[in-house]
Amino acid sequence: MDQPIRRALISVSDKTGLEHFVRELFRITPGLEVLSTGGTAQLLSAAGLPVTEVSAYTGSPECFGGRIKTLHPFIEGGILQRRGIDDAEAQALGIKPIDLVVCNLYPFEDAARKGVADNELLEQIDIGGLTMIRAAAKNHASVAVVISPGQYHSVLAVMNNGAVPVVLRKELALAAFAYAADYDCAIVDELYKRAGNEMLRLAYGNGQRLRYGENPHQQAWVLQDKSGAGIAHAIQLCGKELSYNNYVDVDAAFKAVIDLLHFGPHGTAIVKHNNPCGYATGRTLVQSFMRAWQGDPISAFGSVIACSSPVDMSLAGALQKQGSSPAKFVEVIIAPSFESEFVAWAKDKKRDLRLLQLASYDAPLRECKEISGGLLVQTPDNALLASTDIFKPAYDFQGSRIGIVTKTMPDPGIARLCAFAMTAVKHLKSNAIVIAQEDELGCYSVLGMGAGQPNRIVALEQLALPKAIQNLRDKGVTGYRAHLSQCIMASDAFFPFDDCVRVAAAHGIKTIIQPGGSKNDKASEVACDELGVAMIYTGRRHFRH
Repeated sequence: MDQPIRRALISVSDKTGLEHFVRELFRITPGLEVLSTGGTAQLLSAAGLPVTEVSAYTGSPECFGGRIKTLHPFIEGGILQRRGIDDAEAQALGIKPIDLVVCNLYPFEDAARKGVADNELLEQIDIGGLTMIRAAAKNHASVAVVISPGQYHSVLAVMNNGAVPVVLRKELALAAFAYAADYDCAIVDELYKRAGNEMLRLAYGNGQRLRYGENPHQQAWVLQDKSGAGIAHAIQLCGKELSYNNYVDVDAAFKAVIDLLHFGPHGTAIVKHNNPCGYATGRTLVQSFMRAWQGDPISAFGSVIACSSPVDMSLAGALQKQGSSPAKFVEVIIAPSFESEFVAWAKDKKRDLRLLQLASYDAPLRECKEISGGLLVQTPDNALLASTDIFKPAYDFQGSRIGIVTKTMPDPGIARLCAFAMTAVKHLKSNAIVIAQEDELGCYSVLGMGAGQPNRIVALEQLALPKAIQNLRDKGVTGYRAHLSQCIMASDAFFPFDDCVRVAAAHGIKTIIQPGGSKNDKASEVACDELGVAMIYTGRRHFRH
């Protein structure tokens, strides 16, 4: 039978809900003795709850400016003693058992984020608290350890005759070990960073097993970091469980749609196999969705969609069968929020459709890719093109040539379209080409794209241009060259030869934007001047492997 709690040690930095928790402990466990330190003891005493200061209990005062409070055999021995094994020795030493430890640590990470001075930061490294937590977790056969106000309710809910069941004690111990490990990692990472070195210790938990991985013979899981942000923390409102591939595509769509927020409130990214196959902005959500869908309706079948604005019932109409157009099959929709009526419609009419709500559309802080024997880490490619920096004669900046490099000048009115085209191309797998158009003033979409090719001319000649021309024909546009002359062609990296320029010009393209930086840039510039094409260098490459 589980031993009722007779003695509890409580010392917390986060005092949220503590008074209520301790008051309930006294109600559930008559005769409970509570030991505490510093501000925690003051709070409980002020609330009229009986509490014994640790210093009075041990007979040893706090010292060294509070650096030592609980490091004492009466405390650590009370936590670590093995019931039924160490009883006689503990009694001879005057050490009484402690059955519950409630402790959370000095807010080191908060202090690090605030950029406090090194000496002040060192004072936020908890020693005694960490020792108590590890000791209680190690001895969870007899001791319960609580490290978060979020655990108070579950502990109180299952206490039976003043005891915490062993099943919950094991769960609490695992959470405590993870908490202690994360705390140590945060210290190591921050101190290494301040020393000018790179150290990254990643911690993930709350693992959920998926049906399978990229293929049915592979096992897979999704785990969450402790940020509380990003796709792994999205709230699923309806639909069947997400697959591994769904998560990969949802993440790509999320990162792509973040950038559309710079072009207006309504944007849609449609992703298939980790590449945007539709990308557009509009005056309304539905307008941006329909323009994105029309970029590649075949590839959009079974896709993942990310919207930059809240979803309402207007999108339901766009997804349903319309005249001769069939209903649009979509795997997942992600948005900042969903109208309740739309959720109800999806549950009734699109039962397999997953709706993911993610209120925060903040860009990730880092990107990691595991390789054999190690990890690659980089900052995300969050660089957005400022049209004011490039719509001027070419100039040198930090070793790159930026601006208009041809005799033919682009129309200043297409500056935002150029920025959109480069934004779109940076989300495609390299080698990548995008042909973008302005649908109406201030609203843009991808007309054709080529991605993931080892040969850039193939991405242009066999993928982006044919798709753009086919889309125009589907819309009844005749004389596609005239339309393409108003479009922008963007490349994620420089042209090593002039072949892309010549192929683009032969199909009517009049404006090209690319990073530049090839030893053979001059050949492309000469070809542009010969063919009456304007070309702009951004000085910024956007490889995505």
